Amino acid sequence: MIEIQGLCKHFDDFRALEDIHMTMESGKVYGLIGQSGSGKSTLLRCINGLTTYEKGSLKVDGVEVSSLQGRQAREFRRGIGMIFQQFSLLSRLTVRENIALPMKCWKWDKRERERRVDELLEMVQLPDKGKALPRELSGGQKQRVAIARALAMNPKILLCDEATSALDPNIAETIMDLLSDINKRLGITIIVVTHQLSILKASCEQVYLLEKGRLAAQGDITSLFSQPPEALRRLMGSQGETAVSGGGEGTVLRLLPTPEQAEKPILSRMARELGEDFSVLRADREQYRHGAVTYLLIQVSPKVLPAVENWLGEQNIAWAAEPRQEKREEEAV
Repeated sequence: MIEIQGLCKHFDDFRALEDIHMTMESGKVYGLIGQSGSGKSTLLRCINGLTTYEKGSLKVDGVEVSSLQGRQAREFRRGIGMIFQQFSLLSRLTVRENIALPMKCWKWDKRERERRVDELLEMVQLPDKGKALPRELSGGQKQRVAIARALAMNPKILLCDEATSALDPNIAETIMDLLSDINKRLGITIIVVTHQLSILKASCEQVYLLEKGRLAAQGDITSLFSQPPEALRRLMGSQGETAVSGGGEGTVLRLLPTPEQAEKPILSRMARELGEDFSVLRADREQYRHGAVTYLLIQVSPKVLPAVENWLGEQNIAWAAEPRQEKREEEAV
């Protein structure tokens, strides 16, 4: 378990992290998101002990990271694997040699190293690439080798710093599928830093959103994106993923039916029973780690809004009012 209480990290006058509170249970996949400069990579480096912090507490399995020095610190870092955006493979070494490098540094017996490398090549689905050099591999294959190397020492935690950003979307998806499979198979805790929200939704269970060094939002992945708080809306807006707002008079409602409710003609039934029309702005179905979620965006006129709210309540259909965006767009112009 990772327990963070009141964590602060400053670089001179720049507050990279300010009063961070988080609890990450063992064996889950966590997402860490935010715009560039929000403190995500700094937090990862605090977790693995590569960056010190001025205030607060950061404990991994009950051990305060800042208290570790010398061999204790090296032993601690051995239990944390890390993969990066640019793979960080040594070009002169073969795939087998890259994977075996951490074990060689820790003076593992050669026979044990070879056995472990074979095991890891099978795990990342590259059993025939052991003798290849990094330049002979595709980007996705290089990242698989990096994952295998990060797992070499049987870590309890795997940190992924923009591990899929250099890959095309399809390959990125396969890499996250692999990490999800590793999480289920080994029970390893995985923390994913990414700008790719689709990857985040499909892979993570819990999400923490950093904004200017502070924790701006947190929650389970489905709830957070189904009813996004303002900080998440700002991030989605910067990536062109905000919900559509309609023009004219009316309120935009986000309907969140259950899987069973989504199979029924909710909108046509509501229009028929209320005798009123409304505009459908968007209907979408998003895939999350634990299943798909359907949401509907409709615009309702002021006169019929109370009746729609009552009808949705009677049918036990979850909903939320969407903030209007016309003003923001005018200000941007």
